[in-house]
Order: sequence, then structure tokens, then C-alpha cells
Amino acid sequence: MNTIIYSIIYSIIYSIIYSIIYSIIYSIIYSIIYSIIYSILYTIGFVEINTPKLIAGESEGGSEVFRTDYFGTPACLAQSPQLYKQMAISADLEKVFEIGPVFRAEKSYTRRHLCEFTGLDLEMAIKFHYNEALEVLHYLFRYIFEGLELRYKDELSVIRQQYPSEPVMFTKEPLIVHWDDAMAMLREAGHEVGRSMDR
Repeated sequence: MNTIIYSIIYSIIYSIIYSIIYSIIYSIIYSIIYSIIYSILYTIGFVEINTPKLIAGESEGGSEVFRTDYFGTPACLAQSPQLYKQMAISADLEKVFEIGPVFRAEKSYTRRHLCEFTGLDLEMAIKFHYNEALEVLHYLFRYIFEGLELRYKDELSVIRQQYPSEPVMFTKEPLIVHWDDAMAMLREAGHEVGRSMDR
């Protein structure tokens, strides 16, 4: 009988310790990702902005807002820093970003709908071509994943024990496939592409 009790107690203690260690490792990884994001964005000329989260009205259409009373005045929790990012670009800040809370009053019970999350919002002036934005995003993701793999192999190995995965591989430059080329590639691979897909 004592063996069963000790076994149960051991299992409970092991589970608690494992959960604590795992949550600490996840916190470390999140902190590391934030530091990598800040580092790369500052390096390529972005300026961090901090926007209000309690605002007078909806910040964008397409999603519901949390409404509240602000000392007798109607107010909403911000859905996005979009307006403020655009104002910053109009004020000649060429590249801005914010990492902060986002609120969406989407009544849903699926994993695809979040009421509150921490978002990374970027805005930049495009000088010549929209590929500039693709290059920034490619560089950002590549730098994040390569930085994690280079600096935090031990922490990632612990995470990969529970969630098996391989390191993410990136090309040096972004791979950009234009629409007409993509349609031709699909046809060559034997996929049927209807006329509505052609331009």
C-alpha cells in the first residue's frame, strides 16, 4: 500500500516540477524571441512606438470591440495600432513597430479566434516596390529562427522532447514567385488551374 502512495506522490511531485521547469523554459524562449525581434528591427532602422490601448472608437473594421465607460465617455479597447502606425509613417518615421496587447471581442470557442493576444505590428514606407516589405519579413523570421537555433540549442532540445520538430531552414534571400509563374508551375505539376485563376 505504501508503495502505491509513494508512487502517486512521486508522480504528482514530478509533474509539478516538470510543469514549473517547462513554464520557465517557455518564458525564457519568449523573452529570447522578443530580444531577437527588438535587435533585428532596431538594426534595420525601425523605431518602436507605444500606442494607446483605451481609445474613443473602433480602430479597424472587421472585428468586434470590447466597449467600456471611461468616466462617462464611451471607450473601446484597441483592436490594432494601425491608425497610429500610419500617422507615424505620415510624420516621416519610415519604419515603425509595436509589440503590445491586442483586443478582439470575437465570441468564439475555437483556437483560431483570440480575444486578447500580444501582437507584433510593423509599418514601413515603401520606396520602390512592395518586395521591400517581403524582404524585411523574410529577414526578420530568418534572424529569429537562426538566432534561436544558434543561441539556445539546450532549451530547444527540452521543448523538442515534448514537441518533436526540425530546425526551420531559410533561403538567404526571400523566394518570391509571381502569379503567372506560379500558375505555370501548377500546370507543369499536373494540377488543373481554372480560368478564374488566370489574370
